[in-house]
Amino acid sequence: MKLTPKEQDRLTIFTLAELARRRIARGIKLNYPEAVALITDEVMEEARAGRTFDEVVAHGMQLLSEDEVMEGVAELAKALYVEALFDDGTKLVVLQNPIRRTSAVSTEPARIIPASSPDSITINAGKSTITLTVTNTSDHLVQITSHMPFWEINARMEFDRELAKGHHLDIPAGGALRWEPGETKEVRLCPLK
Repeated sequence: MKLTPKEQDRLTIFTLAELARRRIARGIKLNYPEAVALITDEVMEEARAGRTFDEVVAHGMQLLSEDEVMEGVAELAKALYVEALFDDGTKLVVLQNPIRRTSAVSTEPARIIPASSPDSITINAGKSTITLTVTNTSDHLVQITSHMPFWEINARMEFDRELAKGHHLDIPAGGALRWEPGETKEVRLCPLK
């Protein structure tokens, strides 16, 4: 049996989520990868089972509390981005602070210490690009992440899928583009490899 990289990723998530379920059953607190895998697996399974987007988000937000994870894990999991397959296509599920707090949260703001570099960063430097016109024909907001194989995105997005094969959005890693219902945008794509 041959699996695509996406299918291999799905099996890795499932395997780690099963390990997390066993550890919770034994009263062992989860580390960051286990907590993320458990929430991700549950979100993907609920979407695949035919739940609505809102039901999936609600389910994902109630799975874990900070009492079930190691110290600091809740702070690390500020936002989880899960591309889940719903009945009407793939959608990005964003869970903000998905691990419930059970203690008082510090009011001190998080600090960001930027790295300094004399050179600007250019993404996908030297890669050839193509431009496509893409229309959201659904009645829902659609968000596509940076490394999603573009030809596999939501079926209600209209564009030349044949031309898009082997490409993803030419935007920084972890970024995403959004289309409101009926919205049309021109996007630039670059090769996956």
